[in-house]
Amino acid sequence: MTAYLLVALMAMPGPLLWALSTEAIVVYQVHAGLDPLGLAASAALGQVGTFLILYALGEKGLRRIRWFDERLNRLDDRARERMRRSTTGALVSGGLVGLPPVIAMAPFCGTVFYPRLRMSAIVFITRMVRFSVLTLGGQQVLAWFGL
Repeated sequence: MTAYLLVALMAMPGPLLWALSTEAIVVYQVHAGLDPLGLAASAALGQVGTFLILYALGEKGLRRIRWFDERLNRLDDRARERMRRSTTGALVSGGLVGLPPVIAMAPFCGTVFYPRLRMSAIVFITRMVRFSVLTLGGQQVLAWFGL
């Protein structure tokens, strides 16, 4: 249990500090004998925590930039709804393959008032899939190398 908590904590700075690769951490921990799906869930949960902090910063911080706030306020309801719908697709793509980066999408979600719970659920599910593929696939790769 402690190992999974440590993985979640180590996954939090992963999107911000590329040198601390969450993907490498989970694959290495599979080699240490931890459950691949438990590792994937821990890493996904840790990263959701980071993205929620960035969401809050975007909600409060980016709206303070005058020209950015004025542009958002000029949007009509139809344009705002179109932005929110496209944000869902971008979050799914970013969560699975990293393009666009969720680290950039999270503050943006806060500025366009995208539902926080929906963002968290999408990011958790897509990161869970991403890390599950890495941990289960990583197990196979390590076995091929005899590790």
